Amino acid sequence: MESILSDEPSESRAVVEARLLHEAQRFATALLVDSVHRDPALSDAPAELRDFMVVTLRHYHDEQESLLWPQLISTDPAAAFWLVELSAEHDALDLALDRLGAVPLQDGEGRTELAAATATVRDLLHAHLEHEESLLFPALAAQVSDAAWTEFATASAGPGGRLTWWCVPVPG
Repeated sequence: MESILSDEPSESRAVVEARLLHEAQRFATALLVDSVHRDPALSDAPAELRDFMVVTLRHYHDEQESLLWPQLISTDPAAAFWLVELSAEHDALDLALDRLGAVPLQDGEGRTELAAATATVRDLLHAHLEHEESLLFPALAAQVSDAAWTEFATASAGPGGRLTWWCVPVPG
């Protein structure tokens, strides 16, 4: 199995934690697609995973744009150009998340629509993360100290602490 962590001992905490989070997002979206195809009765599991993904991906993008992007722009104003691209991808993902969240799941209805919507979110997210990582990881490594990353992660989490910021509670 390929490691998601780099063998580079000098890799920054921001890059390591962002990479870990991105891999969790990739896995969760792939799992959601798989669960839709494996669960003919559409039990609560796909609905719960869907709701979790919709809420957490939105939260993650909101926190990046409101807290991390300004920090990156303050240290490198030219970053604004590529951050606009990433924000546009977030907008496209938000639209796909809206469609995914709106699929009815009562009594097995919406199965075809759910399969299509989950695949769209997965495909958009995976492509976005590949693009984001090519731009964001070098910027994180060069511009975001471990202390600044800890501050961002803590602010994103609220009272829960570091790295819980992507595991927000899903409304029941």
